[in-house]
Amino acid sequence: MRHILLATLILLAIAVLDPLLFVAGFADGFLRNNPAQISGYTDYPALRAHLKEQFSGYEQRRLTNDRSPFGFLKHPLRGAIAGLLIDRYVNPTFPRRLLAPSHHTQPANSPSKTLPSPVGFSGFSVHSFNRFTIRLILHLQDPQFNGRVIGLVFSRRHFWSWKLTDIRLSDPVIHAIFQKAGG
Repeated sequence: MRHILLATLILLAIAVLDPLLFVAGFADGFLRNNPAQISGYTDYPALRAHLKEQFSGYEQRRLTNDRSPFGFLKHPLRGAIAGLLIDRYVNPTFPRRLLAPSHHTQPANSPSKTLPSPVGFSGFSVHSFNRFTIRLILHLQDPQFNGRVIGLVFSRRHFWSWKLTDIRLSDPVIHAIFQKAGG
C-alpha cells in the first residue's frame, strides 16, 4: 500500500512540475535563438484561431462605439484583413522572423554585447490540469507596447506534452498592432 501511495505522489508531483519543465524548454528556444525548438512547442492552428477570435472581438467592440457612417463596413473589414494576415504570418516561420532582427553575428575577437530582454516575467496561473498561462511584461522601446502585459496560454496535448495555443493580448496592444500595420 505504501508503494502505491509513493508512486501516486511521485506521478502527481511530475504532473504538477511538468508545465515548468515545458516552459524551460520553450524559453530555452528563445534564449538560444532556435525557431525550430520554439515551433516544436507551438500548435499553430489553435494559435491562429485564438488570435483571429481576439482581433475580431476587438473590432466588434470598436464597432459598437463607432459613430461614423461607414463604421459598419470598416470594422468587419479590418477584422477580416487581420484574419488573413494571421493566417499568412502565424506559422512555423513566425519564430524565425520574430528572432531574426535580434540575431547578430559578431567577430570572434569582439566582446559580445548582451541585449536586455524584451520581456519580463509577470506571473503564472493554472486554469486547469490541462491549461496554464504565463504572463509577460513587455520591455520595448515603443511606448505603445512598453509595460503592456501579454499572456502565453499553454494547453496539454498529451499527458507529457504541452503546446502554446494562445497569446492573450489586451485591447491597447491590439490597437497598437493595428496602428503599426497602418490602420
